[in-house]
Amino acid sequence: MPPLIVVGGSAIELYSEGEYVSGDIDLVGDREKIESTLESWGFEHREREWYSQDWKLAVDVVNDLSRMTGSRTRVRTLVTAFGPVRLAAVEDLIVKRLTSAKYWSIPSDREHAAILARKYRDELDREYITQAASAAEVSDEWTALDLALTDDRRTSTRRKGRPPDRQK
Repeated sequence: MPPLIVVGGSAIELYSEGEYVSGDIDLVGDREKIESTLESWGFEHREREWYSQDWKLAVDVVNDLSRMTGSRTRVRTLVTAFGPVRLAAVEDLIVKRLTSAKYWSIPSDREHAAILARKYRDELDREYITQAASAAEVSDEWTALDLALTDDRRTSTRRKGRPPDRQK
C-alpha cells in the first residue's frame, strides 16, 4: 500500500476513539496508487469517493501528499492491531474544523474541534495552533475554544477539592 495519511473526520474518529463517527475514510497520498489499490480491492469510483458495496465503506482520496495542507512533520502514527496508521496532526484538525465552523457555517465542526482539544489539551502545541488559526483567520474561534479549555480545567480542579488558581 502506498504511503498515506488519514485526515478529516476519519482522523478525528480515530483520535477521539469513536466519540465522533465519520461517514467515510479521508486519505491524502499518491492518488494514482491509492485509487489503483482501491480498484483492485473491488471499490467503485462514484463521483468524488470510492465505494465498496461488500464492505459498506466509502473512501475519499482528498489530495496528493505534495498538496497536503497542514504540517507533515506533525503527523502522528497510531499503532493498531492491524498495523500503524498515520494521522493528520491534532492541531491541524482543530484549526480546519474551526475554519469550517466559521466560514462554511457548519456549527457541529466547532464541537469536533472541542472534542479533540479537550482530549489532547495537555499535549497541544498552542503556539502552533495560534499561528495556524491566525493564518486561517480563525483566531477568534481558537481563543474562545482555548478559554473554554481553561475554564474546564478550573472547574475540574475545583471538583477535585483543590482551590481555584488565584490571579495576582
